[in-house]
Amino acid sequence: MGKQVCFYVFIFIITLIGGCDQSVEKGILDRYETFEMYADSVFLGFEGDLFYPEIIWGNVDVYLSAFDRMKAHLKVKDDRLTWDFRRGADLNISENIYEYVIGVWQRQNEKLDSGEYRLELVGDNYTIEPIVQKDILSSRTGQFIIPGSHAYNMELLHNLYQLHNSVSLGGRYLGAYIENICDPSTFRPGYGYSSKNWSYHCDNGCYYDNNPNCFCIHNQISHPDSDLRGNEYWEKILNINNLPLVSIMNYNNFKNQ
Repeated sequence: MGKQVCFYVFIFIITLIGGCDQSVEKGILDRYETFEMYADSVFLGFEGDLFYPEIIWGNVDVYLSAFDRMKAHLKVKDDRLTWDFRRGADLNISENIYEYVIGVWQRQNEKLDSGEYRLELVGDNYTIEPIVQKDILSSRTGQFIIPGSHAYNMELLHNLYQLHNSVSLGGRYLGAYIENICDPSTFRPGYGYSSKNWSYHCDNGCYYDNNPNCFCIHNQISHPDSDLRGNEYWEKILNINNLPLVSIMNYNNFKNQ
């Protein structure tokens, strides 16, 4: 009787171990099966550094298709952004697109880790908002980009970035702050200026969607972003697809010239 009991216990343990092995193996297989679906899909990519607005907007159709692939694997866990792929090749997209989007998500997680920002879900999207809304003078609405007036334009865009970094503008539209964003005589489709040490750029996202309405979803403000890349310090206002509506490089160089 004792031997029979031991035999059944042994069989139970072997079955349990085997079941665990199958569960682990299934988890691994599920991950690879997920990415196998992209093996025969169209490769999405282009050359260039996406931090430069003319590169990302110049390839916006390809970028948006690649972004949608990546966003399909974006999840929220413990109020942080998570994803289940490790390189662009997993989704059959170019590495420069992967690095740009992942960089934005990682910097958003860093803001959340600081304890000064919170993640707010808005339908199928989200915003990263400051927990404490600073009491600062709000940017005037109905302002205009003035062609050739680089000092004025730079200050206007930088003030808008600072406002958005202190008080959430998520869900509002760029056209509420820059009234002539849909003026084709100025924005064809974007407007900007680059010197040796600084630059600014402002884009009408609706233009790329062939939408004459300045208040389309592509001009909807989502979150601010900033990053130091070598000797270039970038400050940006992004839309819900991480496309830059406003890009400013080396504002301090501009102020100190």
